Amino acid sequence: MKVIEAEVNLYDSASSRLIDKKVVDGGVAEPLLIMRAASEVWMIAKKLAKTDKIWCFAGSGNNGADAVALSGLALISKKNVSLILAGETKLKSKLILNFVKKIGISPSKKLPSISDVSSGDLIIDGLLGTGITRAPDRNIACAINWMNKARKKGAIVVSIDVPSGLDASSGEIFGVTTVQADATVMCLSQKQGCYTGQAPDYTGKLYFSDLGIKSLEKILPGNSILLSTHNISSLNRSKTSHKGSNGSVLVLGGWDGMEGAGCLSAIASLKVGAGKVFICGPEFSQRSYELIGIPKNLEDFSKILTKMDCLVVGPGLGDKADDFILAAWNSDIPMVLDADGLRWLGRVKPSNRRQKWIGTPHPGEAKFLLNNEIGNRFTAVKRLKSKFGGEWVLKGPGTLVTYENSIYVNPFADGILATAGSGDILAGIIGGLIAQKMPQAALVGVWLHSESARLLLKDGEVRILASGLLDKFSEAIVRLDYC
Repeated sequence: MKVIEAEVNLYDSASSRLIDKKVVDGGVAEPLLIMRAASEVWMIAKKLAKTDKIWCFAGSGNNGADAVALSGLALISKKNVSLILAGETKLKSKLILNFVKKIGISPSKKLPSISDVSSGDLIIDGLLGTGITRAPDRNIACAINWMNKARKKGAIVVSIDVPSGLDASSGEIFGVTTVQADATVMCLSQKQGCYTGQAPDYTGKLYFSDLGIKSLEKILPGNSILLSTHNISSLNRSKTSHKGSNGSVLVLGGWDGMEGAGCLSAIASLKVGAGKVFICGPEFSQRSYELIGIPKNLEDFSKILTKMDCLVVGPGLGDKADDFILAAWNSDIPMVLDADGLRWLGRVKPSNRRQKWIGTPHPGEAKFLLNNEIGNRFTAVKRLKSKFGGEWVLKGPGTLVTYENSIYVNPFADGILATAGSGDILAGIIGGLIAQKMPQAALVGVWLHSESARLLLKDGEVRILASGLLDKFSEAIVRLDYC
């Protein structure tokens, strides 16, 4: 039996800074928080270093003070420490700076020669944190470039809170230069931008320390929630269930040379437990034996859809099925709208749908629907929901899922899912779960989809056919039921 634990709240830049302030205002001395953060980062970072040389880069913000404090801890640990100050030292960190000076550290404001760096040296990135709102200035950009060059020589880079140059709110980078970290240690609050967008290319392995401050959500609610087995339902079902009690799905897709997309989606619905799956698209010779075919005839389609528990509309559909999509949209049946169904939504702009439905765009489709660049993925998914209604799954690294009044962030990013058919399978999974009356269908579906990919990675697969995900569904379901 799965044990339900507390949800993990994630915070944007403004909320992270507000939490810092509330904790200090609540009586925790700021120098104590700085020393705790430095200690936690040092405990992780020192295990990664391969030499005794430590390079600490400190900006003018809170994580700069953390880097200054860490330099002192490293010196106490008998390491060869260089501290580089890349900003004006503020009052809050002067006490720490004076201390490290007294124990023997001589800070420098000049970048060292890159030739002084050896493979295995440790670099601490405390240049920029949650306060950044624009591209780094020239001096900071030069320091970032120095760190990235050192990393190419084999140095190990550990960032405090976020890699310098990364937006802790959106996961996008400011400007053209960002620290490429091997590890990022988030302190006090977990930053939502570290899990999505461009962040997975820069953060390295993520760590977190609450610095001894428990139940942050009581101090300030999070901006989003980390998706995990602790906040989604299991798929246990009655031993006496039968195909009639496990729901029916109708897939509208797989037309005109794209039969595979529709079939992948339909088989995925079956594999997650839907009792019966119908498909309006491929001829019999092109579909699996387990699927029930529906002619590409609007009258037949309109009659059968009223008997369904969920419709999956769009995988491999093309642009010749507008009347079919409209019939599905105007029905009272729950629906998943994907791929060409989403393009129809953007073209036709129908009135908002009253019945439950879920949109599953990739970033390109989201851009089309919103008529611009996505930018902040959290803002984009809110705009999709506001503009069209429904619930949304914004795919990509760190997939975002809206559920009720929250946004969930799936902490999975790997190119293994960047293959044709992967999204069709996700739409089918969600449709199959809706048919089984799963209230958290999108959340569970996204988790199962990425967990199947994790299992393939564990088996040594790094490049796959999307159909390979289907073989891991059962194992993923078992892990969900018992994790």
